Amino acid sequence: MLDLFQSYDNCNKFDLKITKVLSSNRFPIILVEDPTNSEFFVLKLFPLLEGRLAQSFLQETSALGLDHPNIIKLHQGFPKYPWGSEGNYISAVLMEYAYQGDLLKLLKGAASGLSEEAVRTLFHQLLNGIEYLHNQGLAHLDLKPDNLFLNEDFILKIGDFDQATPIQHNFTLSQGTPGYRSPEIKQQSCLNLPAADIFSAGVVLFVMKSRVPPFVEGKLFKNISLYEELSKGDKANFWEIHTKIQNNEAFYSEAFRDLIEQMLHEDPECRPSIEQIKKSEWFQGEILELQDLRAELLSL
Repeated sequence: MLDLFQSYDNCNKFDLKITKVLSSNRFPIILVEDPTNSEFFVLKLFPLLEGRLAQSFLQETSALGLDHPNIIKLHQGFPKYPWGSEGNYISAVLMEYAYQGDLLKLLKGAASGLSEEAVRTLFHQLLNGIEYLHNQGLAHLDLKPDNLFLNEDFILKIGDFDQATPIQHNFTLSQGTPGYRSPEIKQQSCLNLPAADIFSAGVVLFVMKSRVPPFVEGKLFKNISLYEELSKGDKANFWEIHTKIQNNEAFYSEAFRDLIEQMLHEDPECRPSIEQIKKSEWFQGEILELQDLRAELLSL
């Protein structure tokens, strides 16, 4: 990590001060500071491929101009950004910094699970963000806890748009993330992009509630494919297994089970629309005021 940090320690054309590397995975993510006002931003880096812009950079910048409280704000895209001391260039996107990190970090670090009301409140925010994206003509196609961020007030924000695709295309080459992607994304046969987001949001909802995934793609649980059980087999067995994992017969309400089964339906045309989800019994349950949500998340 130190070598990576040192190699990136030259990004001052726009007077941004490198603070630290937040991630060094597929696309490096750097925390930077504007020295003029001590405001922090995130710089996401993309390679230039023989002078050509990477498709992932073009997909990320499709979110420029979006403005919604549950969407990470992208401030500017730089197709050719000077990097290092040898006259090299990369592509970069400057975006809002979420001070509380991502949802995965929160769930992994929590000593206890979220209350039903906290899960529902965060899911309301997630669904509002997805609805806005779809209304703007974009499907995210890589919804997962790692790509959901929390600002200083613990408001959930959707980020990482490097697989986003215009809905009007009716097809995508985005591959999503195993365990969160819909079957049609995995099979590269997706024709209903919004429905693919609904599937991924259903997995995220299950993980927020359970702190375990509903299934693991390509792996069996005690010689059982949990996704096969849910989609084609014995749904009761799927829920019995997860109830035993939680050691609580009442952990999953009938309303929650019904919503999950609908959102994770194998057939994208059978998944509920956002409007239908908002009318569901579980969604209509009690939510927290923002100050109460913040207090609960801080106490985890």
